[in-house]
Amino acid sequence: MISKKLYDEILTSISETSLQNAHSRLEEKYPTVSPLTLGSILGNYVQRKMKKTHASHNNSEKITAYYEEYENAVVKKEPPGIIVRMAANAELCPTLMARFVLEGYLRSQQQQRTMRHKESKKDTAESSNTPTRVPPINLMALKSEVSRLIKDTTEIENPNLSYEVHLCTIHDSFYGPLPDAIKNAVGREYEVILEEKLKELKILYIDEQELRKRGYDKTPDFKLELPIGIDGKIVNWVESKATFGDEETHRGYMEDQLISYKNRYGPGLVIYWLGHVDTLDDSSISASGIMIRENMPTNIVHMDTNWEWEDLPSKLSDTRLK
Repeated sequence: MISKKLYDEILTSISETSLQNAHSRLEEKYPTVSPLTLGSILGNYVQRKMKKTHASHNNSEKITAYYEEYENAVVKKEPPGIIVRMAANAELCPTLMARFVLEGYLRSQQQQRTMRHKESKKDTAESSNTPTRVPPINLMALKSEVSRLIKDTTEIENPNLSYEVHLCTIHDSFYGPLPDAIKNAVGREYEVILEEKLKELKILYIDEQELRKRGYDKTPDFKLELPIGIDGKIVNWVESKATFGDEETHRGYMEDQLISYKNRYGPGLVIYWLGHVDTLDDSSISASGIMIRENMPTNIVHMDTNWEWEDLPSKLSDTRLK
């Protein structure tokens, strides 16, 4: 857990540093904070920044301008890494800039095909007095094709552009196929760690895959077969998050997942393995019925199934579960 003051200081440091050098600078400046935690905070910051600025770049005028800038650099025989440098100048992730340039390239290719089609139909149209129809650009199909080519750059017909886009994907720590694969692998690794801890603590559970087989649409990582008690509170499910929990991140998870879990299964526990900001421990968060931790607690109280009805008052007094 880190203080809100330190967290805000880290964000300020990120905003004052280029994305390419941010992680190493943060490690130098904050040696007492785990590099994994710093990397997660940086990743969350970049993701939000890209979302906020995406609309200002994702329009036909900008995309055309980016593609023309790339083409001019190729004509000037600039060294490889053209799109990576363009991304740095525009303060964009390299793979995101590659998407824009690649979309501009595909638009250009489609326009050339359209012009050839118009020329081939010109004589026929003039003789029949029928105007030539220009097919519109299918934006959904275009963006789908961009996504496909980003995942497999060898499918890009232009060899220079193929190499440039490939360079972007391997020099991008925040966006694209490689970071996504790493995030998925790390997320799965922490789920395995959590599962092992549940076994060590002899906690019975149903995992997410089994819940889906049973027809549940809202599925935490682990639904407990029997509730447990942690710090005087009941826990019915546990969710693993391989990220740093700041207020905005937690709010998003609450809206998208955690509230649904709580409404369906009762109170539960979310684990932010890479730490969280201390403001998530305040009373308003605790009152939501969702406990926040950075590891699986070991001070748990198991439900005792070996008791008689006359023992109920003393059992309730001993466990003090709320």
